[in-house]
Amino acid sequence: MSVSVAGAVSSPPSCPAPFPGEVRRLAVAAGADWLCLRPSVRSFSRWCVVVYFSSRAAVSAFAAPVAGLLPGAAFSAGVSSVVLRRCGAWWCVSVPVSVLFPLVPVSRCPCLFAPVG
Repeated sequence: MSVSVAGAVSSPPSCPAPFPGEVRRLAVAAGADWLCLRPSVRSFSRWCVVVYFSSRAAVSAFAAPVAGLLPGAAFSAGVSSVVLRRCGAWWCVSVPVSVLFPLVPVSRCPCLFAPVG
Protein backbone atom coordinates (compact mmCIF):
# COMPACT_ATOMS: atom_id res chain seq x y z
CA MET A 1 0.00 0.00 0.00
CA SER A 2 1.34 3.43 -0.95
CA VAL A 3 0.94 6.59 1.07
CA SER A 4 0.32 9.81 -0.87
CA VAL A 5 1.41 13.27 0.29
CA ALA A 6 1.02 16.26 -2.02
CA GLY A 7 0.91 13.91 -5.02
CA ALA A 8 4.01 11.94 -3.99
CA VAL A 9 3.67 8.31 -2.98
CA SER A 10 5.94 6.10 -0.89
CA SER A 11 8.31 3.61 -2.54
CA PRO A 12 7.10 0.06 -3.22
CA PRO A 13 7.58 -2.22 -0.16
CA SER A 14 10.15 -4.47 -1.86
CA CYS A 15 12.17 -1.65 -3.44
CA PRO A 16 15.90 -2.51 -3.66
CA ALA A 17 17.01 1.15 -3.49
CA PRO A 18 19.05 2.51 -0.55
CA PHE A 19 17.59 4.86 2.04
CA PRO A 20 18.39 8.60 1.79
CA GLY A 21 20.67 8.42 4.86
CA GLU A 22 22.93 5.88 3.13
CA VAL A 23 23.31 8.16 0.11
CA ARG A 24 23.93 11.16 2.38
CA ARG A 25 26.72 9.33 4.22
CA LEU A 26 28.51 8.62 0.92
CA ALA A 27 27.89 12.16 -0.32
CA VAL A 28 29.46 13.66 2.81
CA ALA A 29 32.52 11.41 2.44
CA ALA A 30 32.91 12.45 -1.22
CA GLY A 31 32.67 16.19 -0.50
CA ALA A 32 29.16 16.98 -1.78
CA ASP A 33 27.78 20.49 -1.31
CA TRP A 34 23.98 20.04 -1.37
CA LEU A 35 21.34 17.28 -1.33
CA CYS A 36 17.77 17.33 -2.56
CA LEU A 37 15.29 14.59 -1.69
CA ARG A 38 12.42 14.68 -4.17
CA PRO A 39 9.77 12.56 -5.88
CA SER A 40 10.74 11.28 -9.33
CA VAL A 41 8.51 9.88 -12.05
CA ARG A 42 11.57 8.35 -13.78
CA SER A 43 12.94 6.53 -10.73
CA PHE A 44 11.89 2.92 -10.20
CA SER A 45 11.58 3.73 -6.48
CA ARG A 46 9.47 6.87 -7.13
CA TRP A 47 11.99 9.01 -5.16
CA CYS A 48 15.56 10.17 -5.66
CA VAL A 49 18.28 12.08 -3.89
CA VAL A 50 20.00 14.60 -6.14
CA VAL A 51 23.53 15.23 -4.89
CA TYR A 52 25.19 18.50 -5.95
CA PHE A 53 28.97 18.71 -6.33
CA SER A 54 31.09 21.74 -7.23
CA SER A 55 33.85 19.61 -8.78
CA ARG A 56 33.99 16.70 -11.19
CA ALA A 57 36.67 15.05 -9.03
CA ALA A 58 34.25 14.83 -6.10
CA VAL A 59 31.69 13.13 -8.37
CA SER A 60 34.30 10.51 -9.25
CA ALA A 61 34.87 9.82 -5.53
CA PHE A 62 31.11 9.33 -5.13
CA ALA A 63 30.57 7.12 -8.21
CA ALA A 64 31.85 3.71 -7.12
CA PRO A 65 30.43 3.64 -3.57
CA VAL A 66 26.96 4.81 -4.63
CA ALA A 67 26.83 2.36 -7.54
CA GLY A 68 27.57 -0.39 -5.01
CA LEU A 69 24.31 0.47 -3.21
CA LEU A 70 22.29 -0.34 -6.34
CA PRO A 71 22.76 -3.77 -7.93
CA GLY A 72 23.67 -3.34 -11.60
CA ALA A 73 23.81 0.47 -11.41
CA ALA A 74 26.38 2.33 -13.45
CA PHE A 75 26.92 5.97 -14.31
CA SER A 76 25.58 7.19 -17.62
CA ALA A 77 23.86 10.17 -19.18
CA GLY A 78 20.36 8.94 -18.46
CA VAL A 79 20.49 5.22 -19.29
CA SER A 80 20.84 3.60 -15.87
CA SER A 81 19.45 4.16 -12.39
CA VAL A 82 22.23 6.58 -11.34
CA VAL A 83 22.31 9.66 -13.57
CA LEU A 84 25.10 12.26 -13.82
CA ARG A 85 24.40 15.64 -15.42
CA ARG A 86 25.57 19.24 -15.45
CA CYS A 87 23.28 21.87 -13.90
CA GLY A 88 24.85 25.29 -14.33
CA ALA A 89 28.04 25.36 -12.24
CA TRP A 90 27.09 22.13 -10.44
CA TRP A 91 27.61 18.46 -11.19
CA CYS A 92 24.42 16.63 -10.18
CA VAL A 93 24.02 12.94 -9.46
CA SER A 94 20.49 11.51 -9.14
CA VAL A 95 20.28 8.35 -7.06
CA PRO A 96 17.03 6.38 -6.58
CA VAL A 97 16.15 5.92 -2.90
CA SER A 98 13.47 4.15 -0.87
CA VAL A 99 11.13 6.39 1.08
CA LEU A 100 8.76 4.64 3.46
CA PHE A 101 6.66 7.70 4.26
CA PRO A 102 6.77 10.86 2.14
CA LEU A 103 7.92 13.94 3.99
CA VAL A 104 5.34 16.62 4.64
CA PRO A 105 7.12 19.86 3.75
CA VAL A 106 5.95 23.30 4.78
CA SER A 107 5.52 24.34 1.14
CA ARG A 108 3.42 22.55 -1.45
CA CYS A 109 6.44 21.02 -3.19
CA PRO A 110 7.31 17.64 -1.64
CA CYS A 111 11.07 18.07 -1.80
CA LEU A 112 13.75 18.91 0.72
CA PHE A 113 17.02 20.78 -0.01
CA ALA A 114 19.79 20.58 2.59
CA PRO A 115 23.43 21.66 2.72
CA VAL A 116 25.89 18.86 3.32
CA GLY A 117 28.32 19.16 6.16
